[in-house]
Amino acid sequence: MDGTRIRQSNDCVLLLADLAHTEGDDDRARSLLLSMGLAQSCGTVAFARDLAVRLGIEDEYRVHEIDAMNPDSNTALGVLGSETAGATLRSELARRGWT
Repeated sequence: MDGTRIRQSNDCVLLLADLAHTEGDDDRARSLLLSMGLAQSCGTVAFARDLAVRLGIEDEYRVHEIDAMNPDSNTALGVLGSETAGATLRSELARRGWT
């Protein structure tokens, strides 16, 4: 699997975080946003940063982005956080009964 395809899970988690925010569950939205890796495109990076601002976790999210880009974290988080995001995506889909 190439880097683009595996990073799609990051964007999926981002969309689920925004959905949780829209549903009024900001705690879940914060948790999801901080459980994704680096968003895939410039647009989704900007969207994630905007959501972090709306959720009041802008500084924490920026640190999270930096950690996801750190090559040393690739072992624990996967490439740009893709492993963590994949596990979060599977968990959230199951929680919502969408599996």
